[in-house]
Amino acid sequence: MGVRSSLNNINQILYWRNYAKKLEEHWFLCTRSIGDTVIFLSKLKAYRDKNPGEKIRLIVSENHVPFVKGYSDYIDEYKVLPYEKMCASTSIGFKGLLPDNLKYILPSSSSIILGYKSMSIFDLMNMTLGLDPDTGYEKPHFQWKNKKEFLASKGVEKGKFVFLAPSSVSVNSNNADMWKKIISCVKKKGYKVLINKGSYDNNLFENEEVVSLPLDKAYLLAEDSALFIGMRSGICDLLGFSSSKMLVLYPDGREADMKSFTFSNMPFDKSIEECYESQAVSRVNEMLDHI
Repeated sequence: MGVRSSLNNINQILYWRNYAKKLEEHWFLCTRSIGDTVIFLSKLKAYRDKNPGEKIRLIVSENHVPFVKGYSDYIDEYKVLPYEKMCASTSIGFKGLLPDNLKYILPSSSSIILGYKSMSIFDLMNMTLGLDPDTGYEKPHFQWKNKKEFLASKGVEKGKFVFLAPSSVSVNSNNADMWKKIISCVKKKGYKVLINKGSYDNNLFENEEVVSLPLDKAYLLAEDSALFIGMRSGICDLLGFSSSKMLVLYPDGREADMKSFTFSNMPFDKSIEECYESQAVSRVNEMLDHI
């Protein structure tokens, strides 16, 4: 470990110790990851049922507030920190260096056991919360009063468009050619395209409708789509709770990512299609033919 890395860890430890001193109660510290946090939230009802009377307090990233509100019935209080601070908490949390009144939502062994013998992120959350292995989950409850007007402003109708999410942090891809082929395929099938804004160069989609929505609205938009297609990312975990038909993509040659992050071992009440990028266009064709 370099000097700079060591100093950074020390600074983070001091930051969280000072922060914790202001909090007399016990708090759950969520991760910066969308998927980890939303799956943790889905377990809070079961945790509350098992621990009646216990207050549930969370520390979350600022960009996670929309779906935290989707679980507000099970949360007594939450505090919001900048994304950078939540990112920096990860290594401290995994090393068990947080103050006693802060509980990181993932076990320290997560990176080792995720995917081992089909261990999923749901299993890790059950471990964190002391829940039985077969404990269920709660879907988020979102509302969007002006959704019909939004769809009309984009020139699309319910069930007549495909929602794309090309960007991802964990398993990112720069396969612009694939996305162009997917868009061409979608249009040939008679569907319009809406693209979730991300880190992609906007020039790639200069002739397409790009949308920038908070996560709760992206969830509800996906439910009105004919199909959601996205690189494996946190938004895919969130949409796993939705009624949206889904195709999740992984870069070619990333078998380890498919093993660790696959939806095949998650207890969602629907089937989520997964494939590698080289299979994407043919799979899109097949799925749209059967809608």
